[in-house]
Amino acid sequence: MDEIKIWTLDGEHAVAVQPAVGVDSEERLEEILVKNPEMLIPELTLVGRQTATDGGPLDLLGVDSEGRLVLFELKRGRLSRDAVAQIIDYASDIESMGVDELAKHIADQSGADGIDEIENFHEWHAGKFGEDRLDALLPLRMFLVGLGVDDRTQRMVKFLKGKGMSISLLTFQGFTQDGKTLLARLMPLEAEDKPIPNTPKKGLNASERRENLIRIAEENRLRDLFTDACEMFRSAWKDAYNEDPGVIGLRFRLPERTEAGKRAYRQYARVDTWNAPKQGKIGIVFSSRAVDSASVDAFKPLIDERLEYFSPSQDKNPLTEPWTHIAFQLTRDDWAAHKDALGALARAVYEGYQTLQNAEPSERLFRMARGGGLEVIKPALDMFRENWRNPNESSHGLGLDIKQASGSDTERAYARISPSRSAAEGATIIFYGPAVELCHDEFEPLLDEIRYETWPNNRKDNPFEHPAAEIQFRVNADEWAAYKDKLSALTRAVYEAYQAAYS
Repeated sequence: MDEIKIWTLDGEHAVAVQPAVGVDSEERLEEILVKNPEMLIPELTLVGRQTATDGGPLDLLGVDSEGRLVLFELKRGRLSRDAVAQIIDYASDIESMGVDELAKHIADQSGADGIDEIENFHEWHAGKFGEDRLDALLPLRMFLVGLGVDDRTQRMVKFLKGKGMSISLLTFQGFTQDGKTLLARLMPLEAEDKPIPNTPKKGLNASERRENLIRIAEENRLRDLFTDACEMFRSAWKDAYNEDPGVIGLRFRLPERTEAGKRAYRQYARVDTWNAPKQGKIGIVFSSRAVDSASVDAFKPLIDERLEYFSPSQDKNPLTEPWTHIAFQLTRDDWAAHKDALGALARAVYEGYQTLQNAEPSERLFRMARGGGLEVIKPALDMFRENWRNPNESSHGLGLDIKQASGSDTERAYARISPSRSAAEGATIIFYGPAVELCHDEFEPLLDEIRYETWPNNRKDNPFEHPAAEIQFRVNADEWAAYKDKLSALTRAVYEAYQAAYS
């Protein structure tokens, strides 16, 4: 990006305004944008800040004037190619959710860090845009925001836009004058602020998105590979699957039962027409649900053969790390050499999925855990089963909720067990707000001993100042051995307080 220069004029005398350096313009950028979202795009409503995704926390999440979901990744410096990969990772996870799951995810994480609380996102969206159609949220828009951008990032974003993806750059530059900080935003020549026209009003329909994927595949001379890979999943997953065309690939989803007993489709795989930054390849992506469903040993031969792949845990080992997806990048020769092995892998995923649908909720939790995580998760679950009378265990996202009846036999989740992001980190033992409120005094001594975070806003200075704050203990295998007795005593104290409140 070319440097911006600003002068103040006093008659014919021009005085250069000095660029701001350091923290004054950089560290305050996110807070300023949260309080002034119109600096990003007109009529933007922010609905999330540091929103959790499988790829990590998304900086800002909003809804534009047309009801579309907008993702913002902020960098407190120049934008680089890493930011492009990062926001696509976040977008792929958010798009993989069904609209009901996405609505609940947004509502659950609202109400913190300057974002208004949304109790029911369905009702909020319908009230604001005049109809109850959450499919209007898609396709996503993506913005990279920073204090400058390098040439490679500009080239990559231009390429993606040419392939039909809604991704844009917003760059600011800071200046100081008379003790005040000025922010200048570089306005792109094309109308980046204007939402892409939707058809008929709220976005491309499924048929149009599918046609767009095929067009991209044809332009890259990959239509036969794209078609063959899609047929592989259709054949392996019988009639159970649901196809959902996205922005960069065709998503293959399988039905799961929600906590309310309804049927919801979740993404298990995707066939991509574009895989950055290389052309001449398709992508075959197995989501974390797919990796958990099949034995990790089913993926091992393809990775051992050094077939090119991407995974958030690639710098470690995706087969030993939880919460990971695996995306194979395939040339025409790669497909010819490995299509039989990939077909066997797709069948293994489907067989594992069928097994898990009939298994206890804890079984999926055990499948998710890797290495040291399993050494903590199994005894931690036994701890709750021993100390709480007949707890109800239910799958919840990337963990297991532990519930008890409250009041008029209404069940509430009081705790959750989940694998930590890294196998070496073990597991996260979460006590939800209702459990924390029951006995502050029993929690307080442990906060000086065991690693923890709080939600919302990670208020470590005073974790009890928020009435619904939950406490998340991070425990590896060694820490579990050291603190299991104290955690067990805490678990008993919570249950006794619960009994006193609701008996």
